[in-house]
Amino acid sequence: MRYLFSLFLVSISLILPAQTMITATVFDLGEIDQLNEEVLDLNITNNSGEKVFLLRIEHSSNFEVKYTSMSFQNNDAQIVRLKYRPKKKGKFSEKVNLYFSSNTEPITVTIKGEILTIPKNLLQACPDFSNKKVNPLQSTISSPQNKAEIKKAFVNLMPNNTLQREVVIDTYNQQISDNVEPEIIEPIKIIQKEIKKVILIENEAEDIPIIAPISTQPNELSRNDFIPNNIIFLIDASMSMGKDDKLDLLKQSIKELLNPLREIDKIAIVSYKDEAEIILPSTPANNKQFIKTKLETISAGGFTSGNKGLIKAYEVAYESFIEDGNNQIYLVTDGAFKIGEKNERVPKMIQDAREKRIYITSVGIKNEQWTEKNLKSIAKDGNGEYISLDDESELDVLLNQVKKQSLKNN
Repeated sequence: MRYLFSLFLVSISLILPAQTMITATVFDLGEIDQLNEEVLDLNITNNSGEKVFLLRIEHSSNFEVKYTSMSFQNNDAQIVRLKYRPKKKGKFSEKVNLYFSSNTEPITVTIKGEILTIPKNLLQACPDFSNKKVNPLQSTISSPQNKAEIKKAFVNLMPNNTLQREVVIDTYNQQISDNVEPEIIEPIKIIQKEIKKVILIENEAEDIPIIAPISTQPNELSRNDFIPNNIIFLIDASMSMGKDDKLDLLKQSIKELLNPLREIDKIAIVSYKDEAEIILPSTPANNKQFIKTKLETISAGGFTSGNKGLIKAYEVAYESFIEDGNNQIYLVTDGAFKIGEKNERVPKMIQDAREKRIYITSVGIKNEQWTEKNLKSIAKDGNGEYISLDDESELDVLLNQVKKQSLKNN
């Protein structure tokens, strides 16, 4: 009998004052044929002696990222969870950039591996920290897929001019024939000795609080009362939205909503006029200034292409889906959103998304009364509601609606 092991080597050092360096940044996930094997937890502990912020994380659309906090007090520990979304079999190598407040340049982490089995549902959400099991959306394929434990790598930010190395992680056994040639057995014995060292490191790390308690700031939604939000704004940016300050009113209302949202909430923005465009991909809501900057880039002009925008908004919603969260598209327009009498694709898309717990709420911006019928019909089909925004006295209408929809035990 012999054993195969999967190892990660992580080396971190703080070389210069106020500059964090990771000297080994390649993580090989190995052969992936089970759920969770494409998920990696970076358990980051700050032992640098100063407070450090993780400013942002840049990655391709093949990744989904979650984290417990972007603030690292001295001796504080947080988790950055990276989930790779394989679209085809074969080997892959992807880069993720981590921007720390102590660095002028990003730290680039390379994640590689080989996909042997494509997940049965590519839209499955990144596992939450409270539950390591992956709960994919309902799939037409009913057979379950085997799950593996989420891989972990312990990362320490150390004081200046010091270096700490830790070997950790996922080990699994695979029994094979006892008829193994002698020259193969000896190297395996050596690996088993190394694994004993790994176990000692893991035991020592048990005293370190890997997930720091997540507190609620005074201006945030309470985590005890509100579930995470996955909000996708589908904004009409046609010429008529530029009149009567309609677009400006909407922007003010979104900023009002943004204030109490947390890092566990996500915001995305899709606009439509002549064509549909993703203005802001799904982004953690604590990146408030970045979201506001993207929001200000929306300008009115051209004609409506509503159905294209709705299709793209649903694509974003599926991609950023939060299990057990409030997954809501907000369709915002000043007119009647016409799907078309002979159009069967869009109504079916709304119905299918509703069954997968992605709902749609329609928002009328200074719209005329005759347009409400269509907007109410879309909201009803999408298990959402119709709300209106007419002047600055109603800037909190979006915030109140999100609170209502994300309230626990609602």
